[in-house]
Amino acid sequence: MLSKNNKQLMVEKQAAKKQRYGLRKLSIGVASVLLGMTFLGAGSISAAENENLETATTENQVKAVSDPLNEQTEITLTPQAEAEKQTDGQAYEEKTVTRTINLYKDGELVDTKVQTVNFHKILGTWYVKNDGVVGVKTGQFEAYDIPEQAGYTAQVNGTTVNKVDNMSVTADTPNQVVDVYYVANTKTYTEERVITRTINIWHDDKLFDVIRQEEVFTREVTENLTTGEKTYGAWDEPTKMFDEVTLPQYEGYKHTEGTVQKRCIVNPNSKNIVNDIKYTSEKEISEETRTVERVINLYKDGEHIETVKQSVTFTREVIKNLVTDEIEYGEWIAEDGKDHWDEYKAKELENYELENGVVDKKKVTADTPSETVSINYKAKVETTTEYDTVKRVINIYQDGKKVDEVTQVVEFS
Repeated sequence: MLSKNNKQLMVEKQAAKKQRYGLRKLSIGVASVLLGMTFLGAGSISAAENENLETATTENQVKAVSDPLNEQTEITLTPQAEAEKQTDGQAYEEKTVTRTINLYKDGELVDTKVQTVNFHKILGTWYVKNDGVVGVKTGQFEAYDIPEQAGYTAQVNGTTVNKVDNMSVTADTPNQVVDVYYVANTKTYTEERVITRTINIWHDDKLFDVIRQEEVFTREVTENLTTGEKTYGAWDEPTKMFDEVTLPQYEGYKHTEGTVQKRCIVNPNSKNIVNDIKYTSEKEISEETRTVERVINLYKDGEHIETVKQSVTFTREVIKNLVTDEIEYGEWIAEDGKDHWDEYKAKELENYELENGVVDKKKVTADTPSETVSINYKAKVETTTEYDTVKRVINIYQDGKKVDEVTQVVEFS
């Protein structure tokens, strides 16, 4: 038999070794109980001594451990307690609650992040399984920062986010699935389409007034800033109608051309409308005549003997605007299509000759000035040479007797 000192030495030596504890339901509650001691190289202690030691140890543990059902209680489980798996007929269970974060881009799954919290059930209560420490009933999914994608914004359930928040988890929390969608950045603006009707009022081919109507259609356009693709909303209205227009009346003018549709319905795809409404002023029309004349005078030896007249007559239309008193002239038109003076040849007279007996043909216009032309007749002349001689005779006398004679002659032609 071991002495009292030897027993005490072995107990102290064994106290340095790892002790095993189990859960036991005592009259004072649940406690972590020392299950036994093993001595290396020595025999077992007696049953009475073991009983005394176990009782003392149990009492000490009861003071340190309270009810594990309290959320703040931490219970240290020994490997043996883990191995037993059952206590008082209640099964030991484990379960995992997961949060799956799916990342979608352009409709395709591009990445998945899975977060887990593990639980185990002890004495009918679920606790977070965390390296042998029990008593904590609530775990947590950590916050997840969503990776950025150039040109995209992350959304969850249509709300823009940059992370998935942390979340408290119990064993009763159902598994979570969070779908994160990368939505291409867009800009939204309002597009306008203006359909116009322009009514031009013309007075005598001059633009007098302009009546302009317009109907504006609008729709929302969303442009994908990454791809440039545009999505178009519906137009604010499928059709619209221009206001009715009554054509004005103008004193001194009458409507001669053009109409305006009273009920003019248009849609966003309609083309712009242009209506030309023409008015013509009341006018007085007359005819103007202009004669262009050539006068040929014939002279005989400087004496006027005859006059010949050649004329071309032109006519044109004259339009007087009774509103403005403006006069508009048409083009001059030669009567019978003759727009020239004929060639003129003077007739011959016996014993007379003509200096300029022919007057040429000449084309004229209404603006050609009248002309006067002279034709001269001159008597024909026959030319001959006539000679005349003048003589001077000089008689020379001496003592009354003619002694000589000198003749001097001068001839004329």
